[in-house]
Amino acid sequence: MAKRLSVVLASGGIDSTVAAAVAAQHGPLALLHLEYGQQAEAAERQAFEAVCQWIKPMHQRVVSLGDWSGVADSPLLRPDGRLNDAATTGTSLLADSYVPMLAAAMLCRAAAWAYTLGAGRIVWGASLDNPSNDPGNADAARLIAWQLIQRSLPGEASPVLDAPLAQYAKAAVVALAADLSVPLDVTWSCLRAGPDPCRRCLGCVARARALG
Repeated sequence: MAKRLSVVLASGGIDSTVAAAVAAQHGPLALLHLEYGQQAEAAERQAFEAVCQWIKPMHQRVVSLGDWSGVADSPLLRPDGRLNDAATTGTSLLADSYVPMLAAAMLCRAAAWAYTLGAGRIVWGASLDNPSNDPGNADAARLIAWQLIQRSLPGEASPVLDAPLAQYAKAAVVALAADLSVPLDVTWSCLRAGPDPCRRCLGCVARARALG
């Protein structure tokens, strides 16, 4: 029996790339990259394209969520938004990286594409110790959001939601990446625009700690 397609929400970061590699072991992939006006938009898109060159999905798509700053406020959405120095203040600064309802909006887009493609699964790359502490990434919130989405899709066509790294700490995700020969050097974690990582924001500090 043919293996069903998986739609992977792919940011170009470590977690989503490793989640894609895990999903690739079970069948073909469709990688979906969503832009929402974040500071690191160009750098993340470049990383996504590099990931696609490596993993060679059956489908790949970049979709804009529009001007998210028109309905939500976050330093990530302002070109000059100041981010805290996570190297000195820690990696639990929700205000730096939280965009209200972004996770739910991403799931909706992934569900729409999965339904269109006839995919059997949507892969979400959230890991256990997500540095942003985004409540939208919590297991309970993700489950509730997905239950609402499922009610909007025909029952027989509704894909399942899979978060293969949900019980993995970031260091364990990196170890799994090594086992799967994932090229982490092409991924992007910095919350700023680049062209080089700032090495001070939440994303950079969490990445450095995980890589050891």
